[in-house]
Amino acid sequence: MSTDLISRASGLGRACARDISQNGGNVAILDMNEEMASALVKELGSSSRFWICDVSDTESISAAVKGATEWANKTGKPLGGVIPAAGVGNPSLVSR
Repeated sequence: MSTDLISRASGLGRACARDISQNGGNVAILDMNEEMASALVKELGSSSRFWICDVSDTESISAAVKGATEWANKTGKPLGGVIPAAGVGNPSLVSR
Protein backbone atom coordinates (compact mmCIF):
# COMPACT_ATOMS: atom_id res chain seq x y z
CA MET A 1 0.00 0.00 0.00
CA SER A 2 1.41 3.38 -0.92
CA THR A 3 -0.98 5.88 0.60
CA ASP A 4 -1.19 8.17 3.58
CA LEU A 5 -3.89 7.78 6.16
CA ILE A 6 -5.31 10.14 8.73
CA SER A 7 -6.06 8.28 11.93
CA ARG A 8 -6.22 8.48 15.74
CA ALA A 9 -3.78 7.42 18.50
CA SER A 10 -6.04 5.01 20.39
CA GLY A 11 -8.64 2.29 19.87
CA LEU A 12 -9.75 1.65 16.31
CA GLY A 13 -7.60 4.48 14.94
CA ARG A 14 -4.48 3.08 16.64
CA ALA A 15 -5.13 -0.42 15.29
CA CYS A 16 -5.69 0.91 11.77
CA ALA A 17 -2.58 3.09 11.97
CA ARG A 18 -0.47 0.07 12.92
CA ASP A 19 -1.92 -2.02 10.11
CA ILE A 20 -1.46 0.66 7.46
CA SER A 21 2.10 1.38 8.61
CA GLN A 22 3.03 -2.32 8.69
CA ASN A 23 1.81 -2.58 5.10
CA GLY A 24 3.91 0.29 3.77
CA GLY A 25 1.57 3.26 4.14
CA ASN A 26 2.15 6.54 5.94
CA VAL A 27 -0.14 7.54 8.78
CA ALA A 28 -1.08 11.05 9.91
CA ILE A 29 -2.25 10.81 13.53
CA LEU A 30 -4.70 13.48 14.68
CA ASP A 31 -5.52 13.40 18.39
CA MET A 32 -5.69 15.48 21.56
CA ASN A 33 -3.64 13.04 23.62
CA GLU A 34 -0.05 14.07 22.92
CA GLU A 35 1.42 11.34 25.12
CA MET A 36 -0.40 8.48 23.36
CA ALA A 37 0.15 9.96 19.92
CA SER A 38 3.86 10.50 20.53
CA ALA A 39 4.20 6.90 21.72
CA LEU A 40 2.45 5.66 18.58
CA VAL A 41 4.69 7.79 16.33
CA LYS A 42 7.73 6.38 18.14
CA GLU A 43 6.41 2.85 17.58
CA LEU A 44 5.59 3.39 13.89
CA GLY A 45 8.69 5.41 13.05
CA SER A 46 9.15 7.64 10.01
CA SER A 47 5.92 6.42 8.38
CA SER A 48 3.89 8.47 10.85
CA ARG A 49 3.44 12.04 12.04
CA PHE A 50 1.25 13.59 14.74
CA TRP A 51 -0.90 16.73 14.77
CA ILE A 52 -2.86 17.80 17.81
CA CYS A 53 -6.56 17.96 16.97
CA ASP A 54 -9.72 18.69 18.94
CA VAL A 55 -12.64 17.24 16.97
CA SER A 56 -15.04 19.64 18.67
CA ASP A 57 -13.18 22.67 17.23
CA THR A 58 -13.40 23.36 13.48
CA GLU A 59 -10.21 25.47 13.41
CA SER A 60 -8.26 22.70 15.16
CA ILE A 61 -9.49 20.15 12.63
CA SER A 62 -8.67 22.45 9.72
CA ALA A 63 -5.12 23.11 10.96
CA ALA A 64 -4.42 19.42 11.57
CA VAL A 65 -5.79 18.32 8.20
CA LYS A 66 -3.80 21.07 6.47
CA GLY A 67 -0.60 19.83 8.14
CA ALA A 68 -1.35 16.23 7.28
CA THR A 69 -2.14 17.12 3.66
CA GLU A 70 1.11 19.08 3.32
CA TRP A 71 3.02 16.11 4.73
CA ALA A 72 1.24 13.73 2.31
CA ASN A 73 2.27 15.97 -0.58
CA LYS A 74 5.90 15.96 0.61
CA THR A 75 5.97 12.15 0.84
CA GLY A 76 4.71 11.78 -2.70
CA LYS A 77 2.10 9.27 -1.57
CA PRO A 78 -1.51 10.17 -2.28
CA LEU A 79 -3.94 10.69 0.58
CA GLY A 80 -5.79 7.38 0.56
CA GLY A 81 -8.33 7.68 3.32
CA VAL A 82 -9.56 9.03 6.61
CA ILE A 83 -10.68 6.89 9.53
CA PRO A 84 -13.06 8.96 11.66
CA ALA A 85 -12.50 7.18 14.96
CA ALA A 86 -12.77 10.20 17.26
CA GLY A 87 -15.85 11.09 19.19
CA VAL A 88 -17.25 13.50 21.74
CA GLY A 89 -19.74 12.41 24.34
CA ASN A 90 -20.74 12.44 27.97
CA PRO A 91 -20.21 9.22 29.90
CA SER A 92 -23.36 7.90 31.53
CA LEU A 93 -24.99 4.72 32.71
CA VAL A 94 -27.37 2.85 30.48
CA SER A 95 -30.57 2.05 32.35
CA ARG A 96 -33.04 -0.70 31.60
